[in-house]
Amino acid sequence: MNEKQFIAGFYSNDVADTAPDWILGKGSIKVSLLKEWLEENKHLADGDGFIRYTIKRSQTTKKRYVEVDTWKPTPRTQPDGTAYPQDDNGAVAAIETGTHPVPTSDDQFEDIAPTNKEAINPEDIPF
Repeated sequence: MNEKQFIAGFYSNDVADTAPDWILGKGSIKVSLLKEWLEENKHLADGDGFIRYTIKRSQTTKKRYVEVDTWKPTPRTQPDGTAYPQDDNGAVAAIETGTHPVPTSDDQFEDIAPTNKEAINPEDIPF
């Protein structure tokens, strides 16, 4: 499990019960602290320069806090056990075309087509 990373200078506060529904949250930023923290933690940014965060509530003190979201997807593997190529954000990159056979005629469907050539009556379908 990764050690929690808190964002210094970025604070989240509860919204009053009387606040309108369209107010989802509020907070404050201590510019000098946040600026220093960002300079020291540039390595946490993804390929697009974003640092993801989650606003949480302490189970013991019930205070809100902001934590760096360090979750990364588990790499999916190909049938041969190697990882699929990924882009900078961890998404599976496009697979090259031509790596999978594509049927070019009806003859190539013979081995996967049903052998029963009877027409299906839509009224026989139970839904």
